Amino acid sequence: MKRSTLAVLLMAALPSAYAATFTPTRFDDPSPNGCLATDCSLREAVIAANATSAEDTIVLSSGTYTLSRGCTTDSAQCLDLDVTQPVKIIGVSRTASVIANDAPWFINPMNPVATDRRETRVIDIATTGKVSLEKLTLRAGALRGSSGNGANGGCLRSLGATVNLNDVRITDCETAVAGSGGGVATVGGNLSITNSMIDFNDAVTDGGGIHASGTRINGSAAQISDNVAAGRGGGISTDGQTLWLGGSTVARNSATVGGGIDRWLRADQINITGGSSPVAADRLIIEDNVASVMGGGIHSRRTSCSAEPSCTAPAASFLNLSVRRNEAGASGGGMHVFVEGSGGNWVTIRDASFSANISSQQAGGLYLNLSTGMNSVAERLSFWDNVATLHGGAVYHLGGTTLRHISSTRNIAQQGASLYFGAASDPLAPRVDHWTTHAEGPDAVFMGRPVQFYASAFDSACSGPAIDLGNNFKRNDVGGACPGTAVTSAQLGMAFGINFGNQPAVTINVGSVLRNAALQAPVGTRDARGYLRQGMADVGAFEFDGVP
Repeated sequence: MKRSTLAVLLMAALPSAYAATFTPTRFDDPSPNGCLATDCSLREAVIAANATSAEDTIVLSSGTYTLSRGCTTDSAQCLDLDVTQPVKIIGVSRTASVIANDAPWFINPMNPVATDRRETRVIDIATTGKVSLEKLTLRAGALRGSSGNGANGGCLRSLGATVNLNDVRITDCETAVAGSGGGVATVGGNLSITNSMIDFNDAVTDGGGIHASGTRINGSAAQISDNVAAGRGGGISTDGQTLWLGGSTVARNSATVGGGIDRWLRADQINITGGSSPVAADRLIIEDNVASVMGGGIHSRRTSCSAEPSCTAPAASFLNLSVRRNEAGASGGGMHVFVEGSGGNWVTIRDASFSANISSQQAGGLYLNLSTGMNSVAERLSFWDNVATLHGGAVYHLGGTTLRHISSTRNIAQQGASLYFGAASDPLAPRVDHWTTHAEGPDAVFMGRPVQFYASAFDSACSGPAIDLGNNFKRNDVGGACPGTAVTSAQLGMAFGINFGNQPAVTINVGSVLRNAALQAPVGTRDARGYLRQGMADVGAFEFDGVP
């Protein structure tokens, strides 16, 4: 083979272009005519990057890049920035480099008819490759009059891409008519959010901050705050895969259902988690959110696995959360979970604290409606200062979840300040192991059906049919139907401690009768704080000699 022929073949095998860097030289939005070295708008830079399959880089300066070109049909030449190939857009900082929409709403502003709709978001991504936004702000995108999937994503929409947001702010964006994702809307792909803010966005349907369908969301140090959805998920609405945001905050959002997060359910897993460790710095904080109906902090629901055509992993995990000061108009001030089905279905709630949440009806802290056939577990939880006007200050329970290693104190409700078990048709009695209720009442535990208790401690009254599985203790001067050995308050030796382990919990003192009063702790068993139990376990949620 001739050398010249070989060279041609090698060139044909290379990517269509090497990665290039484009630096816009102007902040306005003229009619595109090419990205020149001394005359290049941001739109022209994006068009140039789309012309190659390489992951090009666009470098922004300090200032506001204004998108002002309106037209009757959305295209790369006008309205939002259409990204069709992998690209990095990197600014100076999220306060210095801003991309803002300023396109006209209608051809005739005095007569806005349906045909004059505008897709005036800021960035629209239509690639399955990687798109990275760094050190910049997207602002003022809005969709008013759009319909279908085109109505989603007030500032940013992605259809199948891997989107990385690093030190980015997305703010002051909205969707109207039937639109979801006031700030961001994604379909498929992945969304990574690191050290970024998504705030002050509105959606007329779901996901004031983010609406994700079939998208894995992950990241750290994210702040999703002050967003509003008229439907579900004031901060985040997701019906797809895992939501994993360690060391992040979802705060001051509002919606009808799921003030902070709404996790509507598909045939795959339901995961809402903080980071890989339950320590406070790695948790996902859900705070100060409001739902007018249910799930002030978090709402999550799925139907029976049998109703889903591709139900291969019917599971749910809620891990490493701090849920505080949220409010619901009906039920689940902190969190509302309803999962139907049996067999392979299961739910795990672990390493989470619920404090100062409020519900106008049931479940100030946590609402659980789960089938006994699901073998579900809620463990290593702490509840304090939650309020329900009617039932279940800390926990309102339907179904058959096992509750274990849980601390509850100072919660308030008319019935079941600590625990309220509603009547249910499930054939198996729910089980409670190593539960502590402290300074609650006058009715701390209400049992509308038989409930099994093991190694639990009560210093307030219970009502209903308790089943004593052994090693339970109760305060002797409060009466009621709590199971176990009656002792004085001083013998119980309880107090609320706020500086222990991964989360506050009701502690016991050195002379408490609860010390070493249960059976040998299985290897790896941890108390409400996440501390390892040692030898003969202590009764209740706290292990006096626990090891971090």
